[in-house]
Amino acid sequence: MIKCINDGNDTPEIVIETAKTPIQPQIQANEATQENPNPTLPSSTRTRNPSGKHKVGINNNWLKQYSWLYFDKDFSEDGTLVDVMLCKLCNKHQSHGSNGSQTWSTVGYKLLRKDKIQIHQDSEQHKYAITLDMAHTVDDMASNISTGAQKAVKDALKVLFFILRHHLPLDLFGSTVDLCIDVGATDLSKLCLAKNATYSSWDTVHELLEILSSKVHQLLLDDVKASPCYATMVDEVTDNRTIKHLAICTRYISKDGEVQNGFLTDIELPNTIIQPLSTAEVERIFSQVKLIKTSHRANLKTQTLTKILTVKLNCDETKFEKILDQCVTTFFKKKNRRLVNVV
Repeated sequence: MIKCINDGNDTPEIVIETAKTPIQPQIQANEATQENPNPTLPSSTRTRNPSGKHKVGINNNWLKQYSWLYFDKDFSEDGTLVDVMLCKLCNKHQSHGSNGSQTWSTVGYKLLRKDKIQIHQDSEQHKYAITLDMAHTVDDMASNISTGAQKAVKDALKVLFFILRHHLPLDLFGSTVDLCIDVGATDLSKLCLAKNATYSSWDTVHELLEILSSKVHQLLLDDVKASPCYATMVDEVTDNRTIKHLAICTRYISKDGEVQNGFLTDIELPNTIIQPLSTAEVERIFSQVKLIKTSHRANLKTQTLTKILTVKLNCDETKFEKILDQCVTTFFKKKNRRLVNVV
């Protein structure tokens, strides 16, 4: 542009001005604002650190090498969305650093370098998170083992109840358990432990019988105490070895208003004559003694006979289901049990 300036002098001054061309703003794509369709598995972006010592950026192979590692997005100080690294275990158990730092647990680590990952893996923060996770895992396993053991013992009590109801010998318990396992009773298989440990041993059978009979006996006493009136009946019973027993029964009124008979106990009385105080219905109860103590079971002890009669005569399927869980609980509370294996 040419201007002519006349300031009153004789010679006008000519000034030439050049027009300024406006500069267009330079538009650059900001890679940090581009959204990653999979934030947990971002694309690998590795760039050289300006210092020239380490490469920085995401490497998906780290996820295979460090199972606890995962990637996420977070905002930097200037408001830019950047990739960060976090620890699954520290985030799960809220394990913080020694100075209370929440980096790796809640706040993502922004310097994407492999050596920083290794440093965190060796840190006390990460080790503490591993300890907590292992404790939770052990508790979960113990819970599963305890549940499996309870189911196994419950099924074992069902097998024992079947044997008692059908006048079968107690030494058939192990064979009956094996038969049930063969036909698909999966829970019973947990009764068989490693080496010599087993819940189908002879001692365990008697322990289960003791628990079951005591629960049934207590249930009978509770019903008798709740009855408005009751009577006690005794009679002499002779087994196959001509040994006399004093069988004691009771008659009471149940909560439903029905007259019920119950077996209390059996006492061995050799060389004794007893004046009977019983009725025909009680005689039928006492006849069970000869059905249980047969010639093949002549050495059956009186204490064991009493327990068998208690369950056989006083417990039906309804009462058995009522006390089943109580028996299982009592079995595990009596002493420290070896937990069965969970397959």
